[in-house]
Amino acid sequence: MELINKVQKILKASLPSPQFDIHYDSQNNIVGYVADDFFEGKDYKESQNIIWNSLKKYLGQEDLVRILMIFHETPRERSERLISFTKNTRHSNFWQHKTPDLDVFWGFLDIFKQEEEYVALYLILNAKSRYKKGTTFKYSKSVIDFMEIEGLEIYNELYSNVYENLESEIKFEIIKKYDFLTEKGLWGNQNMFNYVFEKFDLKPISKSQIFFNETEIELLKIVLEKFDECYLKRDLSLIIKNSERLIEVRKDFE
Repeated sequence: MELINKVQKILKASLPSPQFDIHYDSQNNIVGYVADDFFEGKDYKESQNIIWNSLKKYLGQEDLVRILMIFHETPRERSERLISFTKNTRHSNFWQHKTPDLDVFWGFLDIFKQEEEYVALYLILNAKSRYKKGTTFKYSKSVIDFMEIEGLEIYNELYSNVYENLESEIKFEIIKKYDFLTEKGLWGNQNMFNYVFEKFDLKPISKSQIFFNETEIELLKIVLEKFDECYLKRDLSLIIKNSERLIEVRKDFE
């Protein structure tokens, strides 16, 4: 049975009347939405726990690592998304950018709710320059009301905002590389970092495909200490543990 069919069968047994918009991404991981009246009035963490606890009960690790994200919504939110929501919102929490000199920038972001407050955060790190940055934005109920957004629209708007900040920070670091080469007389297309002004992009990465080197682990641990518990922090902590195990295994074979 295909994994999508397994996921839908499990969630149909766990929710009263779910509707699905689930598909495989380019890396054959599962992403999408499940809509049900059951999510009405429930916060983000509670709704996601319902989905993931059900999946973890019936799926093995090999299948679970292929489920990138399943977003929850009410039928009303689903209708709004399908009919009127046209903004190109990206929905990965894990991003990577490789520069022409094979430098790697990692970007991670998350949106979640704490009581009456929404929290958006992002982390950036680069092992070569030992660059690390973590930023948190907090949106009170009064701010959300002022923005005149509700339901799934809140997540999409906050996600778009924090993604743009993350992207801008990484571009700024690459522009520094561009400026360094211009000082050496390399201009325009002669400068390998000229692309940052026209063709810059971040690549979404499945968390099951992420492994950190020792420097990245060191930097990430420092940044994560400053953040409250959230799905992203737990996911990154697990990736760190798996990376440390892999590093030890590699050392055994050296």
